[in-house]
Amino acid sequence: MRARHAARCNCHECQRREIWRQAREDIRGWRRGKEDHAIVAAVHLLANHGIDVPIGSIRVQELHETPSDIAHVWDNGRGRLVIRVSPTSEIYQAAQDGQPLGLAAVLLHEQHHVLHGEDEEPCYRREIEFLRQVSAPAELLDYVVDAARGNGVVLDVE
Repeated sequence: MRARHAARCNCHECQRREIWRQAREDIRGWRRGKEDHAIVAAVHLLANHGIDVPIGSIRVQELHETPSDIAHVWDNGRGRLVIRVSPTSEIYQAAQDGQPLGLAAVLLHEQHHVLHGEDEEPCYRREIEFLRQVSAPAELLDYVVDAARGNGVVLDVE
């Protein structure tokens, strides 16, 4: 059995593994959430409100199969559900510019899918509940209501 190296080890073997890991990620075109300041800010915002979205389950990656999406849940083929976030979406770009609230709401929505399944209505309801809790701007609430409507979910939002 091989010994595992510490995560922050500086030995030659760990440096080589890190270089290859980064190269694989560059080839795949994705970054882990913990390495992305927009994702970190959104997850911290959620954590400050008692909501846990595991940062290790988030990837920033082009969504080629659904290019108009902001994010979606994806099965990585090893029995693990991963939240993939499009780096070209307006909400992600806003988070990159220091406005993580919209991205936090999207991550909450997708995490609700991970925990409770594919039904969109409870995910949108949870997203709206969070946005109200943080006194989000009306434009962001309207954006979520419109997105819900586009997915066949009608929300009664006052």
